[in-house]
Amino acid sequence: MGDKFKVNIKKKKAVGSGEYLEPHMSVVVEMNGASRPDRPKTQKAFEELIGHKFSFNLSMSDCEWEKI
Repeated sequence: MGDKFKVNIKKKKAVGSGEYLEPHMSVVVEMNGASRPDRPKTQKAFEELIGHKFSFNLSMSDCEWEKI
């Protein structure tokens, strides 16, 4: 079983087609042997949360995370 990270968005972020990530949104990302969540898993989790595929790659500098 891997480490779990709670990932939050720092500020409102447009992701295309009128969809936004909001600061209150968070996802849980599980990683094996990593000290931080990776971008592809984090982006996929947020895409599933809002039901929209992003028109760009999520920047991890727009996120903050904590190990849970």
